[in-house]
Amino acid sequence: MSSEPNWMRLPGDPAFRARMEKRSAIIAAVREFFRSRGFLDVETPIMVSHPGMEPNLDPFATKLKDETGRARPAYLITSPEYSMKKLLAA
Repeated sequence: MSSEPNWMRLPGDPAFRARMEKRSAIIAAVREFFRSRGFLDVETPIMVSHPGMEPNLDPFATKLKDETGRARPAYLITSPEYSMKKLLAA
């Protein structure tokens, strides 16, 4: 297994590139399968302003800066569950 980051391996490793192209085609086919049946592909946030209430998990805290440079607290999500429930409710 190479210690190089994937983006560095793509140009010089034909077998790796072929695997990545196959993976991309599979993901595209799965997305098209669901899209053609009326499903909407969504992404849930990675960082949130208020962490979940899991008593046994300690979410990673950081700060996000907006375009004006103001910092605000943010937390790495412990699960996409809350965002998915909001989508279902909507």
